[in-house]
Amino acid sequence: MTAFAERVWLKLDDVEADSWSPATLTSRTSDGVEVLADSGERRVVKPSAVLPQNADAQDLAPDLAQLVHLSEPCLLHTLGSRYAAGEIYTYTGTILIALNPWRSLPLYDAEQARARRRRRAAAARSRRHL
Repeated sequence: MTAFAERVWLKLDDVEADSWSPATLTSRTSDGVEVLADSGERRVVKPSAVLPQNADAQDLAPDLAQLVHLSEPCLLHTLGSRYAAGEIYTYTGTILIALNPWRSLPLYDAEQARARRRRRAAAARSRRHL
């Protein structure tokens, strides 16, 4: 690799919506840019077929607004990384995104759940007596 190498997202298919692949931009030529896909394939493509990647340190960014590059593949990669790490909640500014709202989280232990059920039952009994 040359000193010029930078990490990019390579658009593999113009028709397929989610067809981004990680790659390394190795050089710029008069015909376009030369990239080495992580699969080992080397291509010369139009500059519009590549987008910059964020640094690995941003893979688990808790707020997508903190990302340096806000392209589709960058957002999808960050969300996928957070999901794989069990971080199912993330933000985009003030908007909360739940990646898997049905996943069971250890928010309450068994005793807290029983206490909640007791309070709910007691409240229902008191309403009946009104």
